[in-house]
Formats: sequence, structure tokens, C-alpha cells
Amino acid sequence: MGQSGGMLLGFRDETFEVGVWRNGSFFISVDVYHRNIGVKWCFILVYGPVDHVRTGEFLEELVSVVPSCSLLVVVGGNFNLIRRASDKSNNNVNWPRVCQFNDVIMALSLRELHRAGARFTWIMGSKGLRENLVSSSRLGGSEWRVSKSFTRGANLEKEKRAAREDLLWRVQELDRFADSQGLDEEGWALRYHLEDHIVHRERWEIFSWEPSNMPGIPRELAEHALNVDPKAKHVQQMMRRFSEPKRKAIGEEVNRLRMAGFIRELKEAEWITNPVMVPKKDTTALRMCIDYTSLNKHFPKDHFPLPRIDQIVDSTAGCDRLSFLDAYSGYNQIKLKKEDQEFTAFITPHDVYCYNVMTFGLKNAGATYQRCMQACLGEHMGRNIKVYIDDIVIKTRHATTLIDDLRETFDNLDRYKIKLNPKKCFFGVPGGQILGYFISARGIEANPLKIKAILDMEPPKNLHQVQQLAGRLAALSRFIA
Repeated sequence: MGQSGGMLLGFRDETFEVGVWRNGSFFISVDVYHRNIGVKWCFILVYGPVDHVRTGEFLEELVSVVPSCSLLVVVGGNFNLIRRASDKSNNNVNWPRVCQFNDVIMALSLRELHRAGARFTWIMGSKGLRENLVSSSRLGGSEWRVSKSFTRGANLEKEKRAAREDLLWRVQELDRFADSQGLDEEGWALRYHLEDHIVHRERWEIFSWEPSNMPGIPRELAEHALNVDPKAKHVQQMMRRFSEPKRKAIGEEVNRLRMAGFIRELKEAEWITNPVMVPKKDTTALRMCIDYTSLNKHFPKDHFPLPRIDQIVDSTAGCDRLSFLDAYSGYNQIKLKKEDQEFTAFITPHDVYCYNVMTFGLKNAGATYQRCMQACLGEHMGRNIKVYIDDIVIKTRHATTLIDDLRETFDNLDRYKIKLNPKKCFFGVPGGQILGYFISARGIEANPLKIKAILDMEPPKNLHQVQQLAGRLAALSRFIA
């Protein structure tokens, strides 16, 4: 099965199977049926070996919460992802749909398990889960609630003893269930070693949850320079007018960037440009970008070659396991040359600021980042790693080498002080999306989201809509006979 760290999803009205694996780990198997789309998932949670998890605490939480919950239950721990899914007629469903389900769980697991700062994390309800997981009609409208303690009844000790006896009694039954799902001890050992030792213990410092945890790449290893023509005529734009929502969004983003040390106030500036507010993908929130069009005209292009996307995708398909890494604010981890910082000045309703780090919108930023990543991972890029600017894919031909592949990659990233975003990193998965394509051990497949975008389009009625349709079809041209 696929592997990642940390959650169980299940419903009170679904069937739980509880037992103890041969190595002493606790297991809970869950069958989840989604009645709206007719898909049934079956997966298992492993809650750590006994030398890492105190038996009494686990049972105390399990007994006190599972029987009393009527909403979705998410339990901090370790688990294996879905390997196969079937519909009402027991036919296999579209694998990309299963991988989408896995992607959501993986993104949630690493983030939520540790943000709460507790070994046992129980989360009931969630707007994000309702929108992205199974069936919103079944989960109610509860907000996030995270807690380490629950009310215990007077007969808790008796219930705990009964639960322990029940766990031991179910060992053989659970073993049979695991065998029927094609699980083996090697697969479980691989998953546990990956989750607990590589991600959480040996290399936990490789991840960053906020800019304050991100020291940045040392200047001697990577630095972005603009090389502005000294004869260029300075451009000082007048401040644009912004609506109140945009002014508020600008203020919030400026405060975030200042707290992170990415920008600083500037008293005098020869070059001044304006921010541009654009909507974030799939949301109504606004993203602040800086319009460096005038500045970009006055320094030379960096011709450092970027990899061909089709070659990256082709070489990545067919691997047994894939790991997708994403740097935390990748561009901002590279410092901007000190004498070039004032060229990046921008004006807001609050003050004038300039960047201390490389940012989006500057010409050659992509080339600088690609050069940095190739210097960091160069010896492995032709063997088991592919990088396109800030998209990193680790290719594992055989699952048994997954640990070593991750370890050597983390060693190189740590040498450059590069921090990863735990919300967007997936480890040892059978497939996923990269550069607009869906790749797996079976090869390259069309991105189901791009197909859906075409199917959901209205028939084109003007030239612009025809061009829009042609562009979406072009993105799938390699799959159209």
C-alpha cells in the first residue's frame, strides 16, 4: 500500500475492526462507503509499536471518543493509504480519483498531527474536509475542535480492560483481514520506518511551518543579482488607487512579509513600482504581486537552461514509488544581492518597501532557482531526482530503496538550508500530479481536472471562448489520437 503519516478517518455508523499486529502495533481497519458517487474505500490504521505508544493512553482515548462521536473522526497516528477502491458492483474505480483522495489525506496528516503539538490529536468536523473528502451531506456543520483530553465515565477502567481483551481476541481475525488485503510485514515495516524515523525524527528540521523557521540559503551558495544597466532611466510610478478590500489585503501581506524579514521600509528610492492584486486559485482571497515590467527591461536575460517538461514527465512515469517535495516559499529562501535590493522598491498606501530576498516577478528568478537546485541536487538529478524550478520529484524504482532515496535528498537540502513545506510534500506515493500531468507506475495519464474543465465548459459562442477551448485541448494534445 501507499504510505504517509498520521490519520484515521471513519464514521460511527461504519464498521471498525480493532486488533494487534504481530509486531505489537495496534490496528484499526475501516470500510467507508460514499453513497453519492458509489465508491467504497477500505484501509487500515497502525498506531505505532508498543515501545513508541503507551498502551493505556491509546486505549483511553479510543474508548472515550470512538463510541461517542457522531461526526467524522480523525485520529493522530500512522496509517497506510488506499491501495484499491471498488464501486457498488465491486468493479475497480478510476485510479486518479483514489489518488485525489490520498493526496488530501497526505496533505492533512503531516500538517495537523504536529501543529497541535500532541501525540494524540482528535479532530471532529472541518469545512476543509467536508469540501475535499467524501460526502458533505454526512458530516454536519461542526467547526474545528482540537483537544487532548475528554470526559471519562466512572466505568472507564472496566471499559479499558474489556477493550484490551477485545484487542487481543481480534489478533487472528485482523491478521486474516490484512492477508486478504495483500498486506505483508515488509510493507508495514517500510511504512513505519519512513514515517517515524525519516520524516519525524532524523529530518524533522528540514520542514518549516512559518518564515521564522526559515534561515534562508547562505549567500555563498546562492544569491540573486539583477545587474541593472546603470544608464537606464529611472521609473517612479505613482501610487495606484485600491478598493478597501484590496487595501486591507495589501496591509496584511506587507505585515506578513515584514515579520518574515522578506521586505524592509525604504526612505528614498529611484525605482518605484506598484503592487497588483490577483485572486488566488480556487478562492476569493487576493494575492499581492509586484509589477516589475519596467525594471525587467533594463537588465540582461539569464540564459541558464530550464529542463524540458515533457522529458521530466516521461522519465518519472513508471516508478514504483514517487515522492513530491515543495519548498516553503522557495524563491524567498534565496537572498537578493544587497546593492540590488533598492531596485525592487514598491509603493503601498502605508509606505515604500523593498525586498531583501528574491521574489516572483523579477526576470531571471526562475533561472537562479533552477541553478541553485541543480547545484544542491546535481549529482542525483540524472539518477533518481527530477527538478523543474521549485517542483522536486524523487523517483524510486523499488519500494525497498525509498528510505535511502529520501535520506540522501534530505541530506543535500539540509546542506543548503532549504526548508520544505509539510503541507505540500508527499512521500512514497504510487502516483500524483506534476507539471499538469498525472503520473504513476502505469505511466502518464491525462490530468482528470483538465478533462473536467473541458467537460464543464459551455459551448463556445465567440472567438475568445473558442480560443479558450483550443488552449485547454492543447494541454491534453498528447492524449488525443
